[in-house]
Amino acid sequence: MRHSAAYQVPLESLDVVVVEDSKQMQTIIRSVLGAMRVQRVRTFDSAEKALQAMLSEPPHLIIIDWRMEPITGYQFLRSIRHRQMAPLCFVPVLMITAHGIRSLVGGKGSEGRSPPRARQVAGAGFPASAHGVDHP
Repeated sequence: MRHSAAYQVPLESLDVVVVEDSKQMQTIIRSVLGAMRVQRVRTFDSAEKALQAMLSEPPHLIIIDWRMEPITGYQFLRSIRHRQMAPLCFVPVLMITAHGIRSLVGGKGSEGRSPPRARQVAGAGFPASAHGVDHP
């Protein structure tokens, strides 16, 4: 099994890309990652901008909002989970949403991500979520 570039990399050394259209959520996520001592956090407000940057410099971890426009986090995930998108197809993805509705996230699981888990984004639950990211 091939591992992502994040395999066994300490949290402090991770290069994390955050794709979130809300500036307030970008600030919260950046703050939480900063508290975890992650040194490099790149934020983007659209999947298109993030994809361009990641093609030239792949991150160790992608944190993306499930609900964005015009490309949703789900559509973005499906687009990078193809072999021709290597090395991005191997990057772990942590999908977040403020809309924890089972019908929204429950039925999707074969798109190159782990089954959904309800975790809080801020506070003590976030480091556990980051450690529990499954690799594709």
